[in-house]
Amino acid sequence: MCSLFFFLAWFFRLAFLQNFLSRAVLVGFVSGLGIQVLTNQLRKILGISIDVHQQMEALSDQVEQSFGVALETQGYFLEVVAMVQEIPHANLYAVAIGLGSLIGVRMMKRYTPKIPGALVVLVLMSVIVIVFDLEAKGVSVLGNLPAGFPDLMLPAIPLTDYVKLVPGALALVAITLAEGLLLARGYAQKYDYKFDGNQLLFAYGMTNAAAGFSGSMVCGNSVSRSAAMDSAGAQSQLTSLVAAGVVATVLVFFTDVLALLPNAALAGIVANAVLSLIQVANLRGFFRMRRSEFWVAITCLLAVLLLGPLRAVAIAFLMSVIDLLKRSSNPFTTLLHESEPGSYFISGDKVAALATPGLIVYRFTAPVYFANADQFSEEIQKLVTQAPTPVSLFVLDCSAIHDMDTTGAGALRKALVMLADRDVAFAISRAPTPLQSVLKDYGLFDEIGSQRFYLSNRDAVAAFRQANIPVADLSADFRLRDPELYAQWYGEHAAAELLGSAVYGLPEWNREDLHKAPLVAVPGCYPTSVLLPLVPFLKAGLVETTGIVVDAKSGISGAGRTTDPKFLYAERDGNCEAYKVGYAHRHVPEMEQEASAAAGEKVQITFVPHLLPTTRGMATSIYLRPKATLSARDARAVLAEAYAGERFVRVLPLGETPSLGAVRGSNFCDVAAFADERNGSLILLSTLDNLGKGASGQAVQCANLMSGFAEEAGLLEVPILH
Repeated sequence: MCSLFFFLAWFFRLAFLQNFLSRAVLVGFVSGLGIQVLTNQLRKILGISIDVHQQMEALSDQVEQSFGVALETQGYFLEVVAMVQEIPHANLYAVAIGLGSLIGVRMMKRYTPKIPGALVVLVLMSVIVIVFDLEAKGVSVLGNLPAGFPDLMLPAIPLTDYVKLVPGALALVAITLAEGLLLARGYAQKYDYKFDGNQLLFAYGMTNAAAGFSGSMVCGNSVSRSAAMDSAGAQSQLTSLVAAGVVATVLVFFTDVLALLPNAALAGIVANAVLSLIQVANLRGFFRMRRSEFWVAITCLLAVLLLGPLRAVAIAFLMSVIDLLKRSSNPFTTLLHESEPGSYFISGDKVAALATPGLIVYRFTAPVYFANADQFSEEIQKLVTQAPTPVSLFVLDCSAIHDMDTTGAGALRKALVMLADRDVAFAISRAPTPLQSVLKDYGLFDEIGSQRFYLSNRDAVAAFRQANIPVADLSADFRLRDPELYAQWYGEHAAAELLGSAVYGLPEWNREDLHKAPLVAVPGCYPTSVLLPLVPFLKAGLVETTGIVVDAKSGISGAGRTTDPKFLYAERDGNCEAYKVGYAHRHVPEMEQEASAAAGEKVQITFVPHLLPTTRGMATSIYLRPKATLSARDARAVLAEAYAGERFVRVLPLGETPSLGAVRGSNFCDVAAFADERNGSLILLSTLDNLGKGASGQAVQCANLMSGFAEEAGLLEVPILH
């Protein structure tokens, strides 16, 4: 019956249960067994002939008569008390034999380690008992043993009685497994070799099957015999094979010799061996390094002595599970900060300022399951809500999360909803393959998005920085909001989804939007020179939105660097030429888009650009029809009001015209207004440096606003000295 249960344990690979017993549990359990075996051997060394159990009953009766309290007549400490009471009746010859054996074995192991001390001492003590006839003086010997091998037979038990054997068999198997697995694991740790618990279960099954057919008792590891083998220096299974051969030979031919072996000598040898099982040094180490593990070990030790090995293992298993749940229900968590070189991430203070503003990289160091799910979701919420700066991206480092149960999945989904409500993006880094599979089963993988899974924290941070670096784009890529209109003038856009999100970078009109803009489309030189004087009149509704004519003249650098012959110095010097007249220049849709937005209705512009025989500079003339009579003084007042306090738009005095020389190499745009009273038309003039306010200068102005710098930073110096 026991063999069947051992085989079932082997088939279901139940040896893994030993992994739930910590080193503290192992030390306490084995030490308790060692103390228990040592106590039994001491009783044999004392040579006490009185029945200890009878003495324990007498002790229990005395306690009940004295204190009115009934005691159990079983238990380690009662056995110790009963044994101590019998010390006056100890056989001094047996004590001398036992202590002499113990001391002799220890001395020989120290000074002559290559000689089998236990064998020498056993032979010597047997000779002493025989020569001095100590058996007659009360020294007990092993006695006669039946010679020969046991007969093989089927157990003579009715089939109906097998069911009755199940509880007892289960108890025996449980005790054997508990003692055997822990003992084998202890020696594996002691000598640093690999231990296969399931192979041991199979060996138990085979051994007990043989025992069942030979009428033997249940077989398992023996604490005392294992200790004796270890003390003798056994290092392989060869020792067991030799021992089996010797036992078989003795059973057949030398049982008469075994009868003369003194029990006290055997007890002394075993006592010496089991002393190594009482791991005082380890207990002292636990007390010094981790007090909680010391008390776990002591509890297991006392449980073995008070309750027996089976109940002690149950208590030890329960304590280990509680300790495991305690640790995993409150795992270590931390924020990760980029190291100085940026090559790795280090743990940081969860309440300190974020190392990268807007970004949290959070590590949770345990599988997310029912015991820690609340901590998981609550800590994410706390980190986001208490962050010193607004959070844009929350990265969960999953390097230590290999599994997640349904409760944990619910906690993650709750956190995702909370983050979404606060406009915080969520990403996962370093997710093991098993976790990704679990997330797919829960539908969370698609909910998070495969693009939000990163192989490393560096990748996640790089993506965050790339997505959150404010960009002031000086090209024409994001000036037009309509993808079809963009395609008409520039071709298909590689990121058309961003066209509508870019802020048009005219600081004088879009300053507030620029402060928080992630992407700014810096205007071209022609649109800047047109829109700055024109927009105030469109916003005020003072001019017609049709019939607007723009005559603009640009220095040759406005065309960029090209090998087109018409841009050569020999062609341009002393020359002025119109080009791309009407709706042919690609800045026209940009100007009409922004002018229409200012007017609140569609605006059409007739645009005539010219190339001047100069390197840089742009002069623009705009011809408008006012909706009502508008004098030059009134028109200038409109410009003055619109640009009051503006650093880089200068409204010239009445009657003064802007010049290229006044703005050359600067970020200024000079504007002026004139009126033709004969036909009622309005004329707006502007000049700017097409490489300054018309290009890089305005880009720097936008970047300053986006980055929180002073708007004029870097723009007031004189870059050109002649």
